Amino acid sequence: MTDMKKGRILIVDDEPEVLNPLNEFLIKSGYKVSAFSSVKEALEALKAHEFDLLLTDLIMPEMTGIDFLKAAFEIDPLLVGIVITGKGTVKTAVEAMKTGAFDYIMKPVEWKILIPVISRALEVRFLRVREKRYRSIVEDQVELICRFLPDGTVTYVNEAICRYFGKKHEELIGHSFMPFIPVEDHEFVKKQIYSLNKDNSVITIEHRVIAPNGEIRWQRWTNRALFDEHSRIIEYQAVGHDITDRKKIEESLKLSEEKYRLLIENANEIIVVAQDNMLKFVNPKAIKIMGFSEQELMSRPFIDFIHPDDKEMVLNNHLKRLKGEKIPEVYPFRIIDKNGNTKWLEISAVLIIWEGRPATLNFLSDITERKLAEEKLKNSYMQLRSLSIRLSEVEEAEKQALASELHDQIGQNLTVLGINLNIIKSLLGNKENAEILSRIDDSLALLNQTNEQIRDIMSNLRPSLIDDYGLLAGLRWYSEQFSKRTGIRVEVTGEEFDQRLAKNIETILFRIAQEALTNIAKHSRADSVTIKLQETDGIEQLIIADNGVGFDPNAVRQSKEPKWGIITMKERVQAIGGNFQIKTKQGDGTTLIVEIKK
Repeated sequence: MTDMKKGRILIVDDEPEVLNPLNEFLIKSGYKVSAFSSVKEALEALKAHEFDLLLTDLIMPEMTGIDFLKAAFEIDPLLVGIVITGKGTVKTAVEAMKTGAFDYIMKPVEWKILIPVISRALEVRFLRVREKRYRSIVEDQVELICRFLPDGTVTYVNEAICRYFGKKHEELIGHSFMPFIPVEDHEFVKKQIYSLNKDNSVITIEHRVIAPNGEIRWQRWTNRALFDEHSRIIEYQAVGHDITDRKKIEESLKLSEEKYRLLIENANEIIVVAQDNMLKFVNPKAIKIMGFSEQELMSRPFIDFIHPDDKEMVLNNHLKRLKGEKIPEVYPFRIIDKNGNTKWLEISAVLIIWEGRPATLNFLSDITERKLAEEKLKNSYMQLRSLSIRLSEVEEAEKQALASELHDQIGQNLTVLGINLNIIKSLLGNKENAEILSRIDDSLALLNQTNEQIRDIMSNLRPSLIDDYGLLAGLRWYSEQFSKRTGIRVEVTGEEFDQRLAKNIETILFRIAQEALTNIAKHSRADSVTIKLQETDGIEQLIIADNGVGFDPNAVRQSKEPKWGIITMKERVQAIGGNFQIKTKQGDGTTLIVEIKK
């Protein structure tokens, strides 16, 4: 019986003598396979059914395999494609990889090497599907969820925020959230957020916002600071919701307790009055959430309903509030309902006079679902980081495998071809064969040029110098090639670290150096670059500096077009637990610093 978990494969080849044996082999290997000799029929099948892997011929009557890949990826962007051909060239192989092909296999196909390639391709497909599913967990939350940098620049928003403010993702990401807050509240919000540190990493604040129609509304946000390994804040994660109705109730209660009792009875929050460690008033929402009757709630000390681990904290805060001492304006705690279930509540309270004596008026929101959402969000973030690392590892492995195949197969064939051409040339070595000898010389020159191109491709895919001699040697080699190509002088200094970094970390640092030099060539107008490897106090650093025109970081963050080069470098570093910094200003060059804790 076919194991559906192995993957669903679609094959397209106009040659029955290739299509039929390949179809039978994959079915016997346990895959669910659909085979087509027509590109149009294959595209219709892709629209009607879901597939994990696409195997396509390169040369077909209706459409080339590369054009077919492009059409297929438009239907399913998560699809993984492999090109199989008997008429391939280095140029078509590179074009196929640029289109998004996972691999490029020459005919006749060797069955023993096909299954490992398919297994790796399916692993990439399943990683892509899982990554999309984890992202959807965050997008489906009804709570307002966002992340932002220490300067207030938004880096992520979920659909709920877009709906609330009537904005698209691209209108919010890369811009500050402060324009949505009344100007007179800016200082308060900044002060609260900037008070977070490693010992006090979470704060809940209530503040006003400006709705799309200009109405002033209230929101409550729980802000959590995220730190790097040096305890520096790199980002904030925030979860919020609208509390305008509750704020209106608070204002109403201040004016007249009796007049607005109806609002309290129908409020969507728990409202209780506490005095002498007892509950003197409870609204219907309290009865519904806690499961106890009104008499049960008012006949026992309120501390009896608090989770054992939170009793002391809640009681101390209540007594301090009665004394007028400073306590958090809003804080969460747990209760145990009548059925023994643990629920999370968030409390905001004010000091009042109840029947002539001090008491507290308490507003409590059930945040159990939000706590679960935060936990899911945290788990999803960790999963996404793991998936990102794994995808990077798979990509590097495939690059190395492709480089080996270019060397072991095409490289050896070209070498033999060169030897044969030289032998033919020596056998024809007389003036009567001058025209033939000229053609052979042209062929040998073209052969040498092709060899050089293949060596360049292999070096870009995976420089063997890194594996053999270390990161510093790889950086020096690539810098020399870069200088020859661009005319920009590059100086590489430093020494290899006492203990070599893990292979994946060396690869990531090398890729970052590649991306940085590419950006310098495109944008900096620099004529000199320095690359330095050094170790300081157990921190290994890669520092890349140019003498170019620099740029305005604020302008880059506020740009509507994401700067994927910088984003990719930052994510690569964060994926291995490192720290990424860019120091620049307009007219004064740019310095990029990567730090990895030893």
